Amino acid sequence: ASHSCALDGSGAIACWGYNGFGQTSNIPTSSTYSGLQSGAHYNCVLDASDSIVCWGRDDFAQISGKPTGAGFIWLGVGPYHACAITPSGSIECWGNNTGSQVSSTPAGSGYVQVTAGRDHSCALDEFGAISCWGDDAYRQVSHRPTGTGYTAIDAGWWHTCAISAGGELECWGLDDEGQLGSLQPVCGGGDADAWAPFEVGVSCPLVYWDMETLDSNGDVVDAIGGNNLEAYGNPTAGEPGVHGTTFQLTGTADHFLSMSAY
Repeated sequence: ASHSCALDGSGAIACWGYNGFGQTSNIPTSSTYSGLQSGAHYNCVLDASDSIVCWGRDDFAQISGKPTGAGFIWLGVGPYHACAITPSGSIECWGNNTGSQVSSTPAGSGYVQVTAGRDHSCALDEFGAISCWGDDAYRQVSHRPTGTGYTAIDAGWWHTCAISAGGELECWGLDDEGQLGSLQPVCGGGDADAWAPFEVGVSCPLVYWDMETLDSNGDVVDAIGGNNLEAYGNPTAGEPGVHGTTFQLTGTADHFLSMSAY
């Protein structure tokens, strides 16, 4: 929320933007860091011992409630809560619990990735199966894909996307601005009740923009497919960027390597 942070090649952190809660000035400097992620006015990172370090706003114990210990293998930071995977592969979450996204964290081990949305979280286990928990107002929990082999997952505020074993990008949850890939009005997007999971690019055209023109203020999903940045959202909300030029390309979109949802 109005600030950004980055890691350089030496593991040092730089932050800039709004600093109302010390999220850009209270940067840790005593170690080398990895896994940097930002929430709404706070940031978390893993230090050289893979212990969790957080700084910034603490109104929901996003800072003071973080787990202790070392050896954490993954961080997933959402707007108001965060989750991490322990050395044994179990999940620990802390922060805001409005949707039971902290208290309903699944038990057990074998998890390899975790991601946090507004009031929900999702994780991948060692077999590539998806688990989600927390608020389900837009089916962002109940409409998760089934099966195994998923390789990456990332949550936005009220939706989530994952990459399948075949490289397909699947999204589920709130679709009021086309964040599931159903660009309105071409594919009948804007369904607040959600299509889930929606396989991006199979039955719906995508819209492509130059990478530097993307506006990050809306619910935009972006992904690397081949050598192109592929993005989709609601053009009326400004996602095409300052130039406002879009190109609709039909055909399938597969073999995604990475993606991010917000």
